[in-house]
Amino acid sequence: MGRSSLLLAIKALLRASSDKERAATAKAAVLAIQAYLESEDVTAASAWKGDMAELLRERAEPFRDRDAPLRRMDDAQLADFNELLPWAGQSVDPLERVVGAAWSARKRSKITPTIDRRHRAFNDAFPLAGRHVLEVGCFEGIHSISLMLLGARVTGVDARTENVIKTLARTWAYGLRCEGVLWDLEGQAPPDAPPDWDVLHHVGVLYHQTNPVESLTELLARTRHAVLLDTHVAEDEADAGRTYDACGETWRYAFRPEPHNAVSPFAGMRDHAKYLVVEDLMALVARQGFKDVRLAEDRAERNGRRVTIWGFR
Repeated sequence: MGRSSLLLAIKALLRASSDKERAATAKAAVLAIQAYLESEDVTAASAWKGDMAELLRERAEPFRDRDAPLRRMDDAQLADFNELLPWAGQSVDPLERVVGAAWSARKRSKITPTIDRRHRAFNDAFPLAGRHVLEVGCFEGIHSISLMLLGARVTGVDARTENVIKTLARTWAYGLRCEGVLWDLEGQAPPDAPPDWDVLHHVGVLYHQTNPVESLTELLARTRHAVLLDTHVAEDEADAGRTYDACGETWRYAFRPEPHNAVSPFAGMRDHAKYLVVEDLMALVARQGFKDVRLAEDRAERNGRRVTIWGFR
C-alpha cells in the first residue's frame, strides 16, 4: 500500500460521522499505516533522506571555515532562533542544520543553493568583490548572504519591517554584516538610504509594483556601475493591453491583481501590479545610461514569463 492509499484511509477516518463508522475507519487506518511502513514508498523516502543529507552538506560547505554565532548555538538554541521570527525561507548553517522555516509545503520549501546561480553568472561578468550592492526586497537575507559570500558589501532594503529584521538576524547568525533600510520603493527615500551604490540588485520586486517605471528610474539614476534585474514581464504585446504615463512617456503593461498584499510576505504592498513589456524595460535601462544591456535569461515559470536583465554603464 502506498502513500495515496494511506491518505485515503486517514480522510475516511476524519469524515466518519458515527461511533460505528469511526471504529471501522480507525481500524482501516491502522492497517493502512502498517502497510505503508512496509511499502516501497518508505524505502524511497529513506533514499530521499539520504539525498537531503548530501544536500545539507553541500549547502553548508561555504560556511565551513567561518566563525559565526550559529556555530555556538546548540540545537535547542537554534530551535529558539527558528521560532523567534515568522520565517518563510530556509538556509543551512555550518553544522548542516536548517535555519529558518518554509512558508508552506509548496512555497519556499526547498533549500536553494547557498550562492544563487544568477549571482554566480553575474559575478563572472562583473565581479562583486568590494562592490556596494543595494539589494531591494531583501526578504530574509538569503540573497544577502549569497552576495556577501561573493565579496559584496550589501545594503538590504524592504518595505516590510519584519523582512528587514529577519535579514539582519539571519546575516548576523552567519557572522556577516548587512545594513538594513526600511524603504517602500514607491514612496520617498528615507534619510538613512544610501545616496548611491555600485550595483543594483533588483530581484523579484518590480512585478509587485503599481508604478515600476518611476521606481526603477530613480534607482537606476543612483546606480554607478551595473544592475541585475530579475522580474516577471507581460507575456507578449497582446497581454500588455493597458497603458499608463510615467516619466514623461506612455508605457504598456499587463494588469495583475495582488489579492494577498495584506497577509503574504511574497506579495506587493498594494492591490495590483503592472507587468511591463520586456523590450520597453530594456529600453528604460538603456536610457538611464547603461550602454551594455543584456537579456541574460528569458524563461517560463509557474506564474508566467520571467526575465533576467543585466545592465552595465
